[in-house]
Amino acid sequence: MNKKIVLSFLIFVLLLVSLGMATVLVQKRQEIRKKAAADYTASLSLSRIDVSLGTGETFPLDIILDPGGQTVVGVDVILNFDKTLLEIINLVPALDDFETFAPVQGNGSPDLEDMKSEANTTGKLEFGAVSFNWGSGEIGGVSTIINPLMTIAFRAKAAGEDTITFGFDGLGQTTDSNVIAISGEEVVDILQDISGNTTAVTIFGGATVTPTPELTPTPTSALTPTPTPTTSPETGNLRFQIRFQGINGAQPATMEVVGILKQGVVEKHSFENILVENDGTGKFVDMFRDIPAGTYDVFIKGPSHLQKGFCGVTFIAGQTVEKDWTDDEFLLLVGDFLHGDPPVYDNVLNIMDIADILRVYTALSVPVDGTNRIYDVDGSEFIDISDIALVFSNYTVLSREGDEICE
Repeated sequence: MNKKIVLSFLIFVLLLVSLGMATVLVQKRQEIRKKAAADYTASLSLSRIDVSLGTGETFPLDIILDPGGQTVVGVDVILNFDKTLLEIINLVPALDDFETFAPVQGNGSPDLEDMKSEANTTGKLEFGAVSFNWGSGEIGGVSTIINPLMTIAFRAKAAGEDTITFGFDGLGQTTDSNVIAISGEEVVDILQDISGNTTAVTIFGGATVTPTPELTPTPTSALTPTPTPTTSPETGNLRFQIRFQGINGAQPATMEVVGILKQGVVEKHSFENILVENDGTGKFVDMFRDIPAGTYDVFIKGPSHLQKGFCGVTFIAGQTVEKDWTDDEFLLLVGDFLHGDPPVYDNVLNIMDIADILRVYTALSVPVDGTNRIYDVDGSEFIDISDIALVFSNYTVLSREGDEICE
């Protein structure tokens, strides 16, 4: 695959699932503006038009991907079924063709149990596939028919009739099923209308349960102590220590963060460009100064990290309160990067952030400069597979939100 395609990999789309988030917000956050016209030649289809079986019986169903003569870098699929009539008992992805299926586990392997459990709870199977190899760190593409992309084993739960359908909202939509290709410098959804590609299922009562079919998986900076400022009787200070995922040593020496103090949902104080200093061990220290006495929820947002909330912090008039938030439970997780026009943080780790870091991952070890430093999440001065893996380690759900309120 040429360098242009690798660079353009920035905007490929996987399925975007945000548990508990309204669809409108998903659409707003995940809108991809495309300048190039899409050539809608790709197709997703099912291996069977209809199925008849008894309750307790099982049947396999394959999802087939036809790239339509174009090179595909990412696919996402939504498949709807009646959860009162059917349940998924097994999933087998085509890992030889797409090395990464999401949601992923920490080691990069697909979280098939989570996919299955969520599908049986909602009646909607949702997954994404990406041509990213965890072992080599290479990004590729697929141009041949993949049959199957995923094999699903269904079991009939109760008598009735159902039609298994793809989630498809219209051409070019990014909140439904998609097949993503590259056109010049642009990313396009090339999936044609698949609303008619369905499987009709008729389930009769009283059948003998059959066994589940076997599916074969195809520099050091010591922190200078900050003197406690003189405070008025009405205000207090907070000296805090925090840690960022992936940073365990003396580099970087400093990081810029955003700090917000809230009372309930009301933002009382906001501070940008707070320079926290590394104490040489990966713990970063700074202070909130001259804050009116009272109890606040403190939120800190790192340059490449999801926002973390520290709840119920009391500022005491005339005093400096000390807080050590360096235990693992307080870790600021990597994965939220600037994107959009103008570029902004949305405090969400999703496929846009995955694509952002993959865009700059044009070699196995990319030197850091002023334009790509936020993607060096482990502070090594190189963007490499370790940075990619750290971000992917948090991509265990397809849309992970940072803290906004304390509950």
